[in-house]
Amino acid sequence: MSTYPTAADVPTWTPPTDPPIRADVAPEPVTYCPPLTEAEFNDSTGVTHNGIPFVESEDGDYVFAYGHRDKAQFAVAVNAYDLDMNGESTGYVASDVEHTQAVALSPADGPDGWYISWAPAIVEPSDQLSFPVTVVNR
Repeated sequence: MSTYPTAADVPTWTPPTDPPIRADVAPEPVTYCPPLTEAEFNDSTGVTHNGIPFVESEDGDYVFAYGHRDKAQFAVAVNAYDLDMNGESTGYVASDVEHTQAVALSPADGPDGWYISWAPAIVEPSDQLSFPVTVVNR
């Protein structure tokens, strides 16, 4: 992934305490990063199918793209990706695609880096730190 956020971004970023920080469900310890922009997301993807840049998780459990993409087009893009990667189409359709909100998080005591979460207990649509994503959960 890209170097987002820079070392200078995280120490100066002070997220509101409620929402989105929900200490009872957030992985501990964690720092909420500034909202990810589409340009920053696209710099970290490396995969584009049918004109849609997206990311697959390391374990292959989900595929997500920045923004609320057309659900049918995103399903087609994921199917094309799967066909290219493993020779078979997975047959996703629009009803398999979810529009939701996400936040970028950084482990406070772990290695440098960041990750994205859209767990409903951590992110609410009204969160100022959130950004839109389109997701296929596998």
